[in-house]
Amino acid sequence: MLPHVVIRACATGELTVTTDGQLVEPPPTGAWTRSRFGELLDLVTLDRTVAVRIEVHESDGSTFTDLIHTHRRTPAPAEEPPHPNGKHSARRRAEPVEVTGDGFLPGEQVLVAFVTTTTTATHSGQATTSIKPTQTRSGDVVLIGQNSGTVCIRRLS
Repeated sequence: MLPHVVIRACATGELTVTTDGQLVEPPPTGAWTRSRFGELLDLVTLDRTVAVRIEVHESDGSTFTDLIHTHRRTPAPAEEPPHPNGKHSARRRAEPVEVTGDGFLPGEQVLVAFVTTTTTATHSGQATTSIKPTQTRSGDVVLIGQNSGTVCIRRLS
């Protein structure tokens, strides 16, 4: 039986979370909010080592259900050996790529898929984020409005 996590979102953006009926206390640094969703998932999945069933009840009455699966941890890349003179070689640093999409609700949280981060839409409904080339796994980036359902797909070149 999978642990059952229920998340109730208030109109203010604060989240109330239970696992199998037991309250999941927010960290001392503040309440659970949408912007801390990744941190919350790490906690309830024991750092993605335990699969869980998640139910999200939005303040507008809508409900979303998903299964969060475990994933295999990959070891950190080995540190580059120093040069004979004792210094590390200079690596070429890639600049972040800016991705922009329109049609989001003002102030809306926008998911950035593969989901590496989220961003907040401006007062005009535009969402912008910067993605490091090392964060991409394909040539596409997807922006998804959590409330509006707006989806923008951009190909990185």
